[in-house]
Amino acid sequence: MAERDGQDRGDATRLLDAIAGGRRAFAADQATAGQIELNYPGVTELVRRCFAFHRKGAAWAVTEVEFCPPAQSVIFTATGLPPRDRPLHEAAARLRPAARFAYVNASATTTLINRAVLELPEPGRVRAFEGDTEDPESWITTTAKDLLDAGPVSVHICLAVNRWPAWLAVQVLTAYRRLLPPGSTVCLSVGSATGPRAAEFETYMSGKLGRLYTHVPEQLAGWIEFSGLRMHPWGVRDVRPDGRGGGPAARVSDVARILSVVALVP
Repeated sequence: MAERDGQDRGDATRLLDAIAGGRRAFAADQATAGQIELNYPGVTELVRRCFAFHRKGAAWAVTEVEFCPPAQSVIFTATGLPPRDRPLHEAAARLRPAARFAYVNASATTTLINRAVLELPEPGRVRAFEGDTEDPESWITTTAKDLLDAGPVSVHICLAVNRWPAWLAVQVLTAYRRLLPPGSTVCLSVGSATGPRAAEFETYMSGKLGRLYTHVPEQLAGWIEFSGLRMHPWGVRDVRPDGRGGGPAARVSDVARILSVVALVP
C-alpha cells in the first residue's frame, strides 16, 4: 500500500530530503522545509545526522566480523532523494568494492531520479527500484532476490518507523527477520518528539508528513525482542550527539530526537 491515513509516503521521504537541504528537492518541499526549520530550529541538522548514521551503519555492515558476518549488499529503504553532499553508500563502497547497493522507495518519481543519479553512474553495483518499506514481502524475495542470494544483507529503514503504530512495527520487523538470510542486519532510525513542546511538534509534523507516532527506546528494544531479532550490544542510541549514534553531547534540536538501533537476523 502506498498510502495510509491519507499519507503519501513518497512525498514524506522527499520532504525529509528537503529538510536536510537536498539540492534536488522540489520547490514546494523546500518551502515547507524552510518553514519547519523556522518554527523548530535544529531539525535540519537532526535529519542530516540521521543520514550520517546510515552512512556509518552501511560502512560498518560491510566490514563487521564480530557481531555479524560482513554484508554482501546494503539496501536503503525510505531514504528519498540522494542527500546533498554524497550518496549514502559511498563510504561502504570504498571499504568493500565488491558490495552491492540498492535504494528502495515507494515513490515512482523518487525512484526515477535515483536511477538517474545513483544507478546509471554505477551500473551493476547500485540499483534503484520501487518498493514499500512496510511490505517487504512484495519486493524482497523478487526484485531483490539476487541480493539475498549473495549472502547477508544490511537493510536500512530510514525514518519510516515513526509513521507506524507499535503493532505494525513488530509485524514489519518480524517479516524482515523471516525473509532475510541469517547474519543479515536491520538498521533503524526512528524520529520522536521530545521535551516540553513534544505534543506541539508531533501535531505540527503530522500535518506535514501524515500521522506520526512517538516511540521511546524501551519500545524499540521490545520490538526487536518480539520480532525474533537480536539487538546490538550498544542498544538504542540518540543520533543527536554526533550523527553516529554516540559521542560527545551537542545540542541539535530541543523538540525532536532520532533514535538508532541495529539488530541481527539470527
